[in-house]
Amino acid sequence: MAAHTPKTEYSPRKRQAIVDMYKRGYKYKTIAALEDCNSNLIASLVARHDARIKARSLPRSGRPPLLNMRDLRHVFRLIEEDPFISSEKLVKYAGLTCSPVTLTRALKQHGIQ
Repeated sequence: MAAHTPKTEYSPRKRQAIVDMYKRGYKYKTIAALEDCNSNLIASLVARHDARIKARSLPRSGRPPLLNMRDLRHVFRLIEEDPFISSEKLVKYAGLTCSPVTLTRALKQHGIQ
């Protein structure tokens, strides 16, 4: 069995460039040779172009984050008041429903801690 390669997603700019080349009269094989990809990919990009808005990627499904930006701003204000406050106290004072580990992870993603 052949090794499976993950699908790569082209940037909106590259997708728009491919569609523009097709609209200018280039054939799928020519575009595929210029962009170094499969001609079937070019055909599917052109076919799906009308369904997309300005060649943007469609939103992904998935679980919404537990902490939204409003919650994080509140936590940031609490940290400004007391820089040495623990994650457990932050969760309690901010009235969050997440665990202290989740809050710590979110703070690390924003460059705090």
